[in-house]
Amino acid sequence: MALSSDFYATNKAKLILICIPFLVYCWTFGYDYTVDDLGVIGEHSHVLAGVDGLGEIFTTNYRNGINNFNDGLYRPLSLAVFAIFEEIAPGSPVPGHILNVLVYCLLVLSIFSLIKALPVEQSEKLAFWSALFFAVMPIHTEVVANIKSLDELLGMTFGILSCLYFIKYLEKKQAVQLGISSLLLLLGLFSKESTITYLGVIPVLVFMFYPKIANKKGLIAYAPLLIVTAVWLLIRHNVMASMQALDPEVFGQLNNPLSQLDSYGDQLASALNIQLMGLKKLFIPYPLLHDYSFDYLPAISMASAGGILLLLLFSALIGFTIRGVYQRKLWAFGLAFYGITISPVANVIFLNSTIFGERLMFTPSLGIVFTVVGLLMLQKKLPVKWYKLAYIPLAIFAVMSFVRQLDWKDNYTLFSTDVYHLTTSARANHNYATEVYFRYKTDRRNELKEEAAFYFTKATDIYPDYLDAWNNKGTLHLFAQEFGQAEEAFLKTIGIQPGYSKAYFNLAVAYQETQRYQLAADYYQLAIDKGQVTADAYYGQGYALGFTGRKEEARLAFENALQLNPNHAIAYLQIGKIYGEAGQTDTAKSYFQSCLQLQPSNLEANFYMGITYLNESNPTEGLKYLQKAQSISPGYNNVDQIIASITNTND
Repeated sequence: MALSSDFYATNKAKLILICIPFLVYCWTFGYDYTVDDLGVIGEHSHVLAGVDGLGEIFTTNYRNGINNFNDGLYRPLSLAVFAIFEEIAPGSPVPGHILNVLVYCLLVLSIFSLIKALPVEQSEKLAFWSALFFAVMPIHTEVVANIKSLDELLGMTFGILSCLYFIKYLEKKQAVQLGISSLLLLLGLFSKESTITYLGVIPVLVFMFYPKIANKKGLIAYAPLLIVTAVWLLIRHNVMASMQALDPEVFGQLNNPLSQLDSYGDQLASALNIQLMGLKKLFIPYPLLHDYSFDYLPAISMASAGGILLLLLFSALIGFTIRGVYQRKLWAFGLAFYGITISPVANVIFLNSTIFGERLMFTPSLGIVFTVVGLLMLQKKLPVKWYKLAYIPLAIFAVMSFVRQLDWKDNYTLFSTDVYHLTTSARANHNYATEVYFRYKTDRRNELKEEAAFYFTKATDIYPDYLDAWNNKGTLHLFAQEFGQAEEAFLKTIGIQPGYSKAYFNLAVAYQETQRYQLAADYYQLAIDKGQVTADAYYGQGYALGFTGRKEEARLAFENALQLNPNHAIAYLQIGKIYGEAGQTDTAKSYFQSCLQLQPSNLEANFYMGITYLNESNPTEGLKYLQKAQSISPGYNNVDQIIASITNTND
């Protein structure tokens, strides 16, 4: 298909740029939550609170809603969107998937508009092909298909639009456009911290494409961007200063193995090797993976031949880029864009909380696309026009993107696909084991249990201090009623990190299941002391205390459970039983009634309510509840005989 020069300036060009990414990714509308989605949506208390959680979202760190976890991030805008979706459609991933695809289409269109607005020859053609290649890059599937990555999408979209309105101001000198540019930058900063890199992109853009702008005028125009950034930095500082200490896991070996290398030289060489891998994946996007953490990527010594070659290669690339920018070469802007936007996450200037992720190449990839298309447009002596050949890689990339997004249907599909490429990744093995365990909980086939145990063990073999893997391995054995193996796994977890509250809770459950009630009560208390302040922990403690004869302490524990969860039906039941045994029948009935309001078909509540009425010499009311219990479970606790004795007495 030959495209005329006029085509690039028409609405047909824009329509193609919208339709192609939409057609590639619209299939995700029916997909489930995946990877980090549950952490920032399904398990995030501020998000789950809907609009009532917006205040907390804007005044706490990113993952604060997960047991006050401090990840050092401040990205309230995407969380606010998720909270609104929870208000409208609780528990549904559909709105999130739809929004991601729509924002991606908007981003592609924004890229087209920005490049087209540049004062360069054939800017419409440069813009169209750059945006089109960006739209179909397979490495982008993680960002578009993973709802959590709305932060990435919004950050880049606002950043690109901020650049667009900034150059519009340079051309038309309308203050409102500068105001819009500043507001868009601020929104981008509230979406993702790395949007701050556009403060570096804009001066390069002005220097290269608007050389007639005097330094003084440029600084005046730049000032509002600096002001909104300063405001954001102040807000972010105040929020983060009010949070508890940064969680040590954030920069630990599991997330970023570079943190364990002894010298900066080795960190640098390894980081450059990872960047080279990222660049290769832009052109040869296979395999695409959801995880690159410990111990998938090799460490490189700076003293090795490979380390020296990497340093020389990237030094040459930086020098080449600086020279190209100074000479105002079109392609050099793309390399500069790549270098500036990759800098916060490249582990070169400072260590990032993640060693690598395909999402980290999302924004920088535009720079490489711009460079490649810019260089192709300079080729005048090719026997065939380059854009006629470009349809081949475009089609290949579009198909690869479509195929890869199918893997993001749900966690099981994604993890089972990737685990065979990630044999040395502790997290990938743990992720897959967890999904197999979930399947085992609904389908009690022994082979599923064995498979889950195998991959949990593999994860802990790779990373012996992997707390979640040890804990989840223990819960697998606990569910399978293999209590000895469960206890061993939980004790191993506590041995690694004595403050790991979930392991204390799970160990208490194991002791409870094996009727070691005093140990169970003690470990429930330890779990609470370590931070597992939940209704379930207090309920478990009360249940165990009840079997040790400490009824009053048990009642207080159940009351604590109700304070944390007023809808904890079984806690009402247990308190009612305690009052019933103490002869306080009116109080007992009120608690049984509270349980039945929440669970009308609760067997025990109906039974004990009936018995309480019998003890008050009210067989008519008692019979009503006992018959309800009988209908639920005819053989329960001699209920048939009790009912028969009542009816015989009445006769």
